[in-house]
Amino acid sequence: MAHRTGWRKGNMQQMNRTRRMLALGIGMVVFGAVAPGGQAAGPDVIVSTVGGAFSENGAVGTLSGYSMETTSCNIGTLRAIWIECTGGSQCNQHPVIAQNLYRLRTVAGSTRFEQLGMSWVKHGFCAADSTLCGNCASEPSCDWLGLQCSDTYSSFLNGSQPGLGPRSEINAYTGVFAYPYVLNWNLAGNATYKRLQVATADVDPAQNVGATWLGESHYVTTDESPAERFNNASWRQVTVGSFNGGIWNLSFSGSTHAQQAAIEAWPTLDPDAKVTDAYVSGEGRFILGYKVTDLGGGVWHYEYALYNMNSDRAASMFRVPVGDGLAVSNVEFHDVNYHSGEPYDGTDWGGVHAAGNVTWITPSPGGVAAANRNALRWSTMYNFRFDCNAPPIAGDVTIGLFKAGTPASLTVSVKVPESIPPGCDCINDGGCDGGICTMQRCIDCLCASQPNIYGDANHDGTVDIFDIECVLGAFAGDYSKCDLLSTDIIPCPSGDGFVDVFDILGDLDAFAGSTGCCP
Repeated sequence: MAHRTGWRKGNMQQMNRTRRMLALGIGMVVFGAVAPGGQAAGPDVIVSTVGGAFSENGAVGTLSGYSMETTSCNIGTLRAIWIECTGGSQCNQHPVIAQNLYRLRTVAGSTRFEQLGMSWVKHGFCAADSTLCGNCASEPSCDWLGLQCSDTYSSFLNGSQPGLGPRSEINAYTGVFAYPYVLNWNLAGNATYKRLQVATADVDPAQNVGATWLGESHYVTTDESPAERFNNASWRQVTVGSFNGGIWNLSFSGSTHAQQAAIEAWPTLDPDAKVTDAYVSGEGRFILGYKVTDLGGGVWHYEYALYNMNSDRAASMFRVPVGDGLAVSNVEFHDVNYHSGEPYDGTDWGGVHAAGNVTWITPSPGGVAAANRNALRWSTMYNFRFDCNAPPIAGDVTIGLFKAGTPASLTVSVKVPESIPPGCDCINDGGCDGGICTMQRCIDCLCASQPNIYGDANHDGTVDIFDIECVLGAFAGDYSKCDLLSTDIIPCPSGDGFVDVFDILGDLDAFAGSTGCCP
């Protein structure tokens, strides 16, 4: 019920007054949230609470339709704009609210964090100015959310289909969108139409033993500064209850993790997982989660989850460096379905191991306009995974950006399979004939086939200032004089895959007369 249209025009003013009276009647509960780095300059709208209610709107075939209650807070220094109208230049000056559902589960010994479903966006109206986030400086008009004031939309309102607009018409970084929205304006449909749409099997506890589910709400606002657009998503754990009317009952548990995207829960729930940020210069933010699992028998599973928080340029490629001599299997991809008439193609990205990489690229099926190909767009997460016969080492993956601009790609430092170092010939080096070529075997080869003077990084038979220069260069990323294998000397005998301060200290010890490994 978020738009001034004929079907609800007669009751809208009374409903707005009722919302504000109910909100102001709620007792004060101090939320206490602050923006990272201190209070924001200007408006700063966050999701203070995801839930507490879910609406189970019904099932259609294999799909279920849900909607979540959300509460936002303005923790900035200026009131936030919340205008409701359908005619005039300011009608697109209000927040829009996206809802997502995720699942963490273990498959073949490794955890996977995947997005299960998404909603269209609810267009905000009538800021209620309640006191759920502090000492609210209430505004006389519901066209504004006051300082330290909260605004709640029930799960019913967040699932009211005429008020749900397409994500495809929104630039999540700038907050610019058309209003009235164009695609399927004011339309309602079946139980899953435009709502948080999830495959019923994906929340079936019997088919997802030990799984954890999470709900996420993401506000996109029109008047925040760019610096305040990176704290607008929050998550909360979800519990699956009974099965009624063809749909699983969902409820919230625990507290809301405010100003965190759901992918940031992965390390909280699995300490072996990591997340890292990647920012597009002058634009949006990606968050990359990853985990490497030792499956035994010389095989490791590599799991990556890439979340586009608010980059309008989107992503069209994900590349992991994997040497051609390594064995790669079980290359997989997982995405989430757009629905209800969104124009985007849903063809999966194919993963290929070639030219020293495993690469997934947005496909280009015939008949699909280039702008509507399956790119990784805002408030959406895709997964990339494979098994490999090499242990993890620090390395850079590449994210290719979908829309033209500078930069054309991002690099992110994570864990990738260890590849054989350049110039290491395991078949011809002494002591390695007939063996499987691995990093450790190459190290063994070099130890057996050349004088291995501890600290002699340039292999000239002595340890001197030039070896220290080599290690310092490698520490800075320059391998033009000495390779990684020769400069990564700590710990003995094979290093740890990094050139760091311990390697510098080790080479200084060698310069001072210390002896070491590989005798």
